[in-house]
Amino acid sequence: MKIEFKKILIIIFILLILPITVLADNYGLDVTANVAGLKNADIDVMARTEEIINAILGFLGFIMVCLIIYSGFMWMTSTGNEEKITKAKNTLKASIIGFAIIMLAWVIITVVWGVLVGEPIFSGGTGVTGGINVPH
Repeated sequence: MKIEFKKILIIIFILLILPITVLADNYGLDVTANVAGLKNADIDVMARTEEIINAILGFLGFIMVCLIIYSGFMWMTSTGNEEKITKAKNTLKASIIGFAIIMLAWVIITVVWGVLVGEPIFSGGTGVTGGINVPH
């Protein structure tokens, strides 16, 4: 019974409380900044959040690439030992799956971020579209 109650509370939190925090945006931060003496602070919460998310995903991608290289090294230095080869194959599979999950998370975050911020996802620059403006 307690487990069911905990599951219900978690579902209520995810469905009701969590979206409210997303909708909070920047309301009231100007007043707080004035009280704290940061009247001219140019802190863009959305840009800072985007930088943090990109840094975390970039770091995780780097870790996954290192694990893929490590598993390849394990495989090459196994000297025919089946146990080491199996361990290297399992590490390689897990690393590739992890890398795919990270890349999928990046795509999902990029799409959701574009919808939340209200900008087209690939709107120029030298990114995926190579500087071609995609109509929206």
